Amino acid sequence: MTLSASETRIVITGAMVVLFLAALEQTIVATALPSIANSLGGFDLLSWVVTIYLLTATCATLVLGKLSDMYGRRIVLNACIVTFLAASVLCAVADSMIMLIAARALQGLGGGGLMTLSHATVGDAVPPRERGRYAGYFATVWATASLLGPTLGGFLTEYAGWRWVFWINLPIGLAGLLITDRVMRRLPQQHRKSHIPYADIALFVAGSMSFMLALTWGGSAFAWTDPRVLGGFALSIVCSWMFFRRQGVSAQPILPPGFLKDAVIGPTLVAAFLAFGVYIVMAVLPPTYFQLALGAPASQVGLLMIPLL
Repeated sequence: MTLSASETRIVITGAMVVLFLAALEQTIVATALPSIANSLGGFDLLSWVVTIYLLTATCATLVLGKLSDMYGRRIVLNACIVTFLAASVLCAVADSMIMLIAARALQGLGGGGLMTLSHATVGDAVPPRERGRYAGYFATVWATASLLGPTLGGFLTEYAGWRWVFWINLPIGLAGLLITDRVMRRLPQQHRKSHIPYADIALFVAGSMSFMLALTWGGSAFAWTDPRVLGGFALSIVCSWMFFRRQGVSAQPILPPGFLKDAVIGPTLVAAFLAFGVYIVMAVLPPTYFQLALGAPASQVGLLMIPLL
């Protein structure tokens, strides 16, 4: 069933709201990190508030796109929104750093789906010739959310408390859910027969987690030459090698190795990896430095981040 022009606009608007929510969550927490540490303690675990979200979002991204092919975009997207919002509530009421990190892990599972399925929904609703234009719209949404995140997070942290960094997700997420749900019922549902390669997913998660643990431990909890740190890096290499080896012979890979060999897609993925990596570093570390080292209030930190972002 083909969507009308007005229905297409509604679907795209809802997808943009969902993407805005996911993109906002990447940076809005950064300016609240020192306040979170002062409130909950566990300053040595503070980096995991950001890291665990990115890690689970990355792992979820590999799976949720395939699930949406199997069961339909609307069902999986709605599940991701509900998961994200429920996790946001748990983050807002967290009374310990461990609880906050666990809730952020759950939030990342939903957030990974929001980023993936918002783009996939455009592919369902818009003809290929027009997708470049809508990609520009989505890039604008991402840039706006990235710019607004530290500023909004700073003002909320200083004048309302850091918990409102998570409460703010509820009205935005509900708006995205209400906008898209009804119209997405009219999208063609391509229930493709497939299977979920749980062993491959477990290898990817194990490789990513061991790599992050080694980076976190190295130079702080343990020396870089400590067997636990070296073992983490070794386990990461082994799991990653096994993952890509299995993907190379799989009939339905979740991350086709051939993409990296393509003359266009491969360099584009590498460039995106480097650009986004630098972006995350610069969006998270300077706000913490401004507050802890320079003593700047949270509301000013958001403003200081605007030229950079």
